[in-house]
Amino acid sequence: MNIKKICVTADITRCKNGTDGVISWLSGLMSGITERICDIPFHFFSPEELKDLHMRIYAAYGIDMSGNDMKYRFLSVPQDVWQTVCFAEPNEQLLDVVKEYFGDSLVISREPAYILKKAFDILNIPHIELAMHSARYMDDIIFGVTSNIPEIYEKLKNYEINEEEFYFYADLLKSEALFRKGIPYLLPEKNYALFLAQTPVDRSLLDFKNKRIVSFMDYQEQFRKLTEEHEIVYYKSHPEYRNKEVIDFVKSFKNVEIKDNENTYYMMSWPQIKTCAAISSGTLKEAYYFGKKIECFLDQPYHYSEEIKDKSKLTRDIFITVGKQWLTAAFWADILSPVIPTKKVYAIDIRNVHNRFRRILNANQGYIDCDSVWAVKNIVNLRNSTPKVIIPKKISSVKSSIAHISTMLIPVKSVRRKLREEIINKL
Repeated sequence: MNIKKICVTADITRCKNGTDGVISWLSGLMSGITERICDIPFHFFSPEELKDLHMRIYAAYGIDMSGNDMKYRFLSVPQDVWQTVCFAEPNEQLLDVVKEYFGDSLVISREPAYILKKAFDILNIPHIELAMHSARYMDDIIFGVTSNIPEIYEKLKNYEINEEEFYFYADLLKSEALFRKGIPYLLPEKNYALFLAQTPVDRSLLDFKNKRIVSFMDYQEQFRKLTEEHEIVYYKSHPEYRNKEVIDFVKSFKNVEIKDNENTYYMMSWPQIKTCAAISSGTLKEAYYFGKKIECFLDQPYHYSEEIKDKSKLTRDIFITVGKQWLTAAFWADILSPVIPTKKVYAIDIRNVHNRFRRILNANQGYIDCDSVWAVKNIVNLRNSTPKVIIPKKISSVKSSIAHISTMLIPVKSVRRKLREEIINKL
């Protein structure tokens, strides 16, 4: 392999904000690591290069994206346009573009566009892919890793975490949830279900079999069957998206209750909830370790090594779930050694660093009511679900100062703001 540079990419075709941010944080991490483990230079893509690559990918399929404003983020890509490249096969024009940008590279990516992954394989470009694991309740966010280089994939298997860790943290979270907030009513003999909604641009909603992006309304009959098989079905919207059309539809069922204000992990701790269902939400992978029966309407795009009991059947389409070791230079020096000369570096132990990477990425979604945040809520006597609060336009500076000091150590901005409002209302 004639590798002249190492670079980072992500899904730059996607219509969701923040893709360039992914490239930024991953470049920041990998540039320092690669400098210490090898003599191959790291290439930072400039905003101009990313914009050009973005437009040329779409242009390969006859789509003009020159009017798309990408100064800060990849915005304004209509979903139907994004869908076109999602399900496309690499053509000669695209392969020429990919070869120009990545032909002499070792590529490290975070959940890139499928069309890029296919192009890397066709062009024999060494590629290592990271995927943020669906289990967000661990002591920090974890990742799955795979590669189109068999020797690298074999080395990744040495870093797989044991499945018992998922059960361990789920048990701790159930214990904390029920101790801090209590069980609203203990009905273990009941047969309730929890349905978890998703955002409309969730990558797991890509139906590759039928080449379309699905939505809740495509699965009305499956939801109806869910209500028939369970005494009560709790419906919970995604924390970042609430679909009024879907809410109105589920409200038409007499045994459906909307639970948008409850924490997902708290609800998964309820013994009366026997089933967790969704179109394809990664939260279902979490629910499994909370002891729930899983109903997934659409096959999920990401599968992880702990799902495969017979490890001899692991293939590169299965991500190897690794712990925090992937953040270390020693990890990369080891797994990259089959394709480039690497230097030996000290293997540090970072397992005792709690929530370090979660805070770097501000990836607290779903986790915001856990850990130390619960303790702060108890201080202001908010053990049960919090009512909506109307804050007067003018409040005293004293109240504001008290609220600010009381919440200044909370790492999540949205939680910090909410708690300040609640404290002010109680003063």
